[in-house]
This record gives sequence, structure tokens and C-alpha cells, in this order.
Amino acid sequence: MASNKSYLSLREQEHLLSLLKKQKKMIPEIITTYEKKLLINIKKKTLQKNKDNLSRTSAYFDFYNNHKEIHWSFLAHLVSRNGGYAMCDLKTKWIENILTNRQQEHFFSFLEAANSWIFQDAYPQLLLYEESKRIKRPLFFLLNQLSCSPLRKHHLGALLDLS
Repeated sequence: MASNKSYLSLREQEHLLSLLKKQKKMIPEIITTYEKKLLINIKKKTLQKNKDNLSRTSAYFDFYNNHKEIHWSFLAHLVSRNGGYAMCDLKTKWIENILTNRQQEHFFSFLEAANSWIFQDAYPQLLLYEESKRIKRPLFFLLNQLSCSPLRKHHLGALLDLS
């Protein structure tokens, strides 16, 4: 059962929203209105799905089910799921005998932050791929606007069959 609890503090959520608003203003005028709206929607959807580890894991899996050709989205689902298992394991009696409550909280926060940062980089790439596929036109030049790492730019483009 999915929880509505966010692992980001209210301050962190407000900070992410303020960054999103700033990024909306920073989109250069050389791109089309459609592309601006797309970037805003991708950022919003990424923020919504980055609520907690269950949301992230589900988002990766849903994407994979719709785009089986992107194998790494299933791998991302598995890694996120396993990160969630590790987060849950912190509350077992075995770990409670090894780590203090404070150490457990720190380790949980570390796993949550790491999964969140990875998602913030990977998920926008998946959404941009999805839209490129839908409109049959590569949009990967927009990855820089999404603050994504450049590592997968060509990998996604190579999988996009526009014929």
C-alpha cells in the first residue's frame, strides 16, 4: 500500500518548487512554445513522481511497461526497488542491534537522497524519449534544459526509430 508521506521536509519541497519556478523563467526564447510547455510538464511530472521511493519505483516500472525497448528503465526500477528494500531493512531487529537510531536515520536519508537525485536525472530523459517517440522527432537537444547528465543522450537517440 502506497504511503502519502513525503520523505522531503516541507522546506526541501518548497525549495524544489522554487527551483522549478526559476527554471521555468530560465528557458531560453529560442525554443518553441510547445518545447517550453513540454519542459515545464516534464519537470512537474518528475517532481510529482519523485515524492518517495515507492513513487519512483512505480514510475520506472510504468515507463518500462510502455517502452520495453528502454531496458535500463527496468533496471532503474529494480535498483530503486532494492534501495527501498534496504530502507525497510533499517527497521528490522537485525539492523537495530547494529546501528543506533540516529545512524539508521542518517543511512535512510542517504538512501532516500541518492535515489531521489538519480531519479531527477534519469526520469526526465525517459519522458523526453517518450515524447520524441510520440511526435516522431528527436527532442534530445532539450536535455540540457532539464539539467540531465549527458551520458545517455546518444543512447536514447539511437533507440528512437523515426521511420
